[in-house]
Amino acid sequence: MKKYFLIIMFFSTPILTFSQVLLETVDGDEITLNPLGLSNSIIIGNLNSSEQSLQFRTLFALPNTKGVIPNSFFTLGLKGKPSDGIFTLFSGGNFNPSTNINLSYTKVYLFSNRNNAESNVTDYFTIKGEYNVNKFTLFKSDTLFKNQINHFNFGGGGLSFNYNALVSGKNLFAFSIGYLSKNNYSKLESIEIRDYKTITDTISGTSREYGNVVNGKMGNYKAYESFPIRFGYTYCPSELEDDQEKLKFGFSIYYTSEYGKFIPSHNLGTLLFLTKQTENTSGIRVPIIGIGIQAHDFTDNANNGNNLSKRVSFNLTTTFDITSL
Repeated sequence: MKKYFLIIMFFSTPILTFSQVLLETVDGDEITLNPLGLSNSIIIGNLNSSEQSLQFRTLFALPNTKGVIPNSFFTLGLKGKPSDGIFTLFSGGNFNPSTNINLSYTKVYLFSNRNNAESNVTDYFTIKGEYNVNKFTLFKSDTLFKNQINHFNFGGGGLSFNYNALVSGKNLFAFSIGYLSKNNYSKLESIEIRDYKTITDTISGTSREYGNVVNGKMGNYKAYESFPIRFGYTYCPSELEDDQEKLKFGFSIYYTSEYGKFIPSHNLGTLLFLTKQTENTSGIRVPIIGIGIQAHDFTDNANNGNNLSKRVSFNLTTTFDITSL
């Protein structure tokens, strides 16, 4: 993971950076990345408390000859998180990280026209590919003792297509559909596996135990394919010069679901975020903190029998401009 981060920093550090909105759901999925005001390449970071992840993203704006906003740009991202929570990142002498590498291309002004002064719509389209590397520990009680603890790696990925329309500079509508190769590891039961040995002192008759504890999961592990969709609306705070000194609120509401060879779950969420103007002359706003809440499977399609209050998650997220530090 350190190697990938150094590569990104190497290519990105000489480039001046700006950004506006980078927001994530409770599950760590990108809600929106708003390119309005992006005048050149940037590198930004993002923290998500719910999935305990840290992400670095670099946006490479392609040069254009008309206006300030680029016609297109590439995004390269690297996200790292523990496979099963920060407290189990180092378990039983093992390092258990999960890493996501993603690359996307965005075309601004797909159907809208930057030369139409009467139009109040700016749209853009993003195609994104990603690859995940996960290190897992799975416990199986119904097999030979020596084979019960299984350390293994999972490699998955996906492809998504995202269309966005920004209306009147503040109302951002987004729709996304894609394909994912993933697993149900995070939904399995978390356990502690204790391996101890006992020794006895023949002189004193005292017995002593020693060993280590391995954290893992237990249950019916499955890898599967899914087709996620997402609808979202984000209110983007003003970037007018008169508002440069003001802290301003914005919010997002979204719906997500996944389809495949299983009963789909339907999730609803909202995110309230506080933005500030960057210290750069671009006047671009970044969300300094966001508070999210999401209702998982609010229709209870999975028929788990849990009431809605037990299917609600909360989240804190923040975005920071690395080069302005």
